[in-house]
Order: sequence, then C-alpha cells, then structure tokens
Amino acid sequence: MRGKRIGYPRRLCGATRDAVPARLCQRGHLVGYDRIGGDLHFPVEDVFADGRQGMTADKPLRADARRNRDILIAKAREIFDAGDFFDLRFDDFARLAGVGTGTLYRHFPTREALAEAVYHGEVAALCDRARQLRDTLPAAEALAAFLRGMVDHIAAHEGLARTLATLLADRSGTLAGGGKALEEAVADLVAAAVRDGTVRDDVDPGAVMMALHGVGAAHNRPNWRTEADDVITLVLDGLRRPR
Repeated sequence: MRGKRIGYPRRLCGATRDAVPARLCQRGHLVGYDRIGGDLHFPVEDVFADGRQGMTADKPLRADARRNRDILIAKAREIFDAGDFFDLRFDDFARLAGVGTGTLYRHFPTREALAEAVYHGEVAALCDRARQLRDTLPAAEALAAFLRGMVDHIAAHEGLARTLATLLADRSGTLAGGGKALEEAVADLVAAAVRDGTVRDDVDPGAVMMALHGVGAAHNRPNWRTEADDVITLVLDGLRRPR
C-alpha cells in the first residue's frame, strides 16, 4: 500500500529516509515522493547536472563543501586501493570519511558517481605529472620518466585500477574521456621530443598508449614487473631517432 507523500530534495538518489538529515528538508526546491517499504525513491534524472561535483555549473562549491568532497574522494581512493570497497555499504564511506551521510549523497548520489570522481582525480594527477616532467626535463628524459612512472603507478595501485574498472564497466564514456586525456598528455611529450630531434617523427602517440594498455592488461603475469619494464625499454628504443 502506498504511504503518504513526503517532501525531500530532488538532489538525492537511492538514499533511505534515515540517510537524509532533517536539515536537508529545510531547503527550498522540495518535491513529494511516495514512501514504499521504508525507502524513498529519488529519480536518477534529477541528480545534479555535474555528477562529479554534486553542484550545477552555475553554483560552485563553497570552501567547506569542497573540503568535504575532497575528503570523501581521498577516503574512497584509499578504500579502493586496499580492495575493500565491495565489503562496505555505500553509507559507510561517510562514516569512514568523518562526514554526514547527507553530505555523501549530496556530492555523490551513487557508488558509480564516487568512483567516477576518483577516476577523474587519478587522470588529472597523471596529466599534471606529464606536464611537470615536460616543463622540467629534457624532452626525451621527460617521456622516459613518464612511461616508467606509469609502470610504477600500475604496480602500486593494482587494487585501485581493478575497483575502478569494475565500477565503471558500463560507463564507457567516462573511461574514453580519461583515456583521451592521457593520450593527449603522452602526445605532448612525444611531440616535444620530436621537436628537439631525439624521437622519430613517424610514430603515432597512439602506439605508445597501446603499449601502456597492454602493460596494464597483463598485470596478472607472474613476471609482470620485469616484463613491463622491458616493454617500456622496447618502446623507448623504438622511438629513438636513428643517428
């Protein structure tokens, strides 16, 4: 039997009634929902336009909200990396991060939204690393350092990669966007090395990305680290411009 209609913010999705603090209901923009079996059902299409930030584009986060969002992402990354994600309820992320459950749902209405934010953070950090190397090292050294650093990153964060791959399996657009950003970072490094004459100009940067994808996909091989380092050596030797 359908119960009475209860007013809650449109901004939440998939939360139980107990997970929604009363203070959230004091804000405007409230809509009635039916309570069925103790759950409040929030339509997915009413989630914030920017699912990664939990805010619309014309309403940037306040400093405290930004801080809470960053805390949630950092804690999620830690849990993903440890491989403990699937042992937790989604609400547990709020407790472990030291924020309220309502804060969690305001920023990340679903597990996938939180995973997406972690993924975007990882991609941004890797791209920033590529730019930093490009700006501080000779071009060939910057390219080599970035590719070998990618192997180090894969080795150190296997649990993170597996968790994100599982959670984002049906979000091909997100993964494609991250892959494109990384490929652009690699392309910039390759282009800089081509300009200074240390790398041949007839190899597409996409070939370098294919090598990196292969390294990541083969992580279960027993001698993976040694073989991964060898693959990067082969790539760098193949890119070197003949004298």
